[in-house]
Amino acid sequence: MELLIGATVGKWVLPQGEPFLHQIFRVELHFLKAPSPKVTLQGGEGLSLIYEEGVRSVDSLYLAKSFYFKALGPKILLPSARITTANYTTTISGPSLSSRRLNPPKEFCGVLAKQLQIGEHEAVQYNRESNLIVLHIHGVLANLEDFSLPFAIKEGIKELNITFPTGRMIYYAILPASIDRLKFSYFNTERKEFSHLSIPIQVIDETVSTQTDIKPTEDKNKRLKIVIFLTLGGILGIVALLKRSLGALFLSLAAIAYGSYLLIPIKKVCIERGSKIYILPTKQSTIFEINRERRVYEELRRVNGYIKIKLSREKVGWVREEDSCKD
Repeated sequence: MELLIGATVGKWVLPQGEPFLHQIFRVELHFLKAPSPKVTLQGGEGLSLIYEEGVRSVDSLYLAKSFYFKALGPKILLPSARITTANYTTTISGPSLSSRRLNPPKEFCGVLAKQLQIGEHEAVQYNRESNLIVLHIHGVLANLEDFSLPFAIKEGIKELNITFPTGRMIYYAILPASIDRLKFSYFNTERKEFSHLSIPIQVIDETVSTQTDIKPTEDKNKRLKIVIFLTLGGILGIVALLKRSLGALFLSLAAIAYGSYLLIPIKKVCIERGSKIYILPTKQSTIFEINRERRVYEELRRVNGYIKIKLSREKVGWVREEDSCKD
């Protein structure tokens, strides 16, 4: 062990400059070479561990292991690292540091990344006042889980997949119909500046999508309509009998027929597990989500080999007819 006399057992190597709040940043742990090193972290405050790399050699004396953390608060305390090897066991205390707050523009999406890109995107009419847009977003060292558009009426992340250091997600938002171009910014951690992204919002013509609303128009007055039309039909029937009026009889039968039509039970369809649910009944349409289990949905209509199903009170989607249950 004479070669190690006077050498530092280990130390944390911090990034240049303080990280920003919510940024994913990298730190390195350097420690003396020894056979079969095992590193475990203990404690830490104001951060979360995102990823850790394997041990590598730095030089003839030291090994290194890199960790990626996300800054969660203004004050950060790195965890202590316990290093166990065949030759020694030691604990290296974690240093403290501070995170910086950004002064973002109003269209900031909340993401800090080495790189952020918009992939496939699609927009459909949601109602007369708003549109629904679906984005496939790719990022490198990005806190995609914090993505949010400040001008969205409603939003959500449908899918988030991280294969460090890259991440992919499917994000949807309901935006005012007055917005014809989507513009937002993210903080580029490489250049230390805000970068701007922009894409046109091209709403698919409803005649192409067979008048598909991503939000089904809920007939909240259905029961009231049934009562009104059946009552009206009965009254007109009495009038027809008393006055012997064919016109009143015809209107009576029409009102009763429509009221009876509203009483027809809702049609159901069983969809297989793993089936893809699309925004539109087309091959090029964005996959909105995956049916995680075999289940029954309310069937709204069938068009061109696709079935329109009601996913929830505010969402609909399209599945291929071949994905319906065979038994």
